[in-house]
Amino acid sequence: MRLFTYILRYDTGSAPNPFQGICTLAICKPRIRRVAKPGDWVAGVGSVNVSGRDFSGRLIYAMKVEERISLEDYDRRAERDWPHRVPKYNSPDLSERLGDCIYSFQDGGEVFQR
Repeated sequence: MRLFTYILRYDTGSAPNPFQGICTLAICKPRIRRVAKPGDWVAGVGSVNVSGRDFSGRLIYAMKVEERISLEDYDRRAERDWPHRVPKYNSPDLSERLGDCIYSFQDGGEVFQR
């Protein structure tokens, strides 16, 4: 088991995405995503200016890695298993607008942003 930490400078709600009972790093922290394995932990700690507030010295979130999948697999599974992860930009529910499944992988390797 390893612990990965980083300073969370901005908190827009989508990276990391803590909504609907799952916390994901789908669109942030590529270095951590590349090496973290199930059983490892990831912690985001505050900085002096997180969304205009001083959160220095505070733990913002901690999560245990349960699964590691590629961004392409995440796209395919999100549409089927986690539809709340696909952004619904017109939704009145903030957690639905901040979905982190923002890339769509098409057959043939083409990728586009939703």
